[in-house]
Amino acid sequence: MVEIFGQDIAQIVADALASAGGLQAGTLTKESPGVRDPDDPTAATDPVLSTHSFQGFFSLKEVRIADTLVAESIPVLTIVGKSVTPMAVPQVGDKAELSSITFELVRLIERDPAEALYEFEAR
Repeated sequence: MVEIFGQDIAQIVADALASAGGLQAGTLTKESPGVRDPDDPTAATDPVLSTHSFQGFFSLKEVRIADTLVAESIPVLTIVGKSVTPMAVPQVGDKAELSSITFELVRLIERDPAEALYEFEAR
């Protein structure tokens, strides 16, 4: 948690965006590897899925292609960090559902130091 003058910056951003409107409810799904059976070390493991609710929005954003002056328009999913419940950090490879559309978080475009907003390229 990043504080300035005793104020939680991420919470201030989350409250401001919520009061401005336009945020949508979503579900973040994280996958972690399962645990191996010690009696059968060659058996496959089933991944463990955890779901987290969040607030966010979808947009198109002009992003520069690496090491060029050329920009491309890409789909971006913005997740409000403080809204993820139970608390979790969104990461590349996670799935997110927003407005009944399921996206895969492909690349982290930007995350501010207070972890108030996460911007991911979403496919």
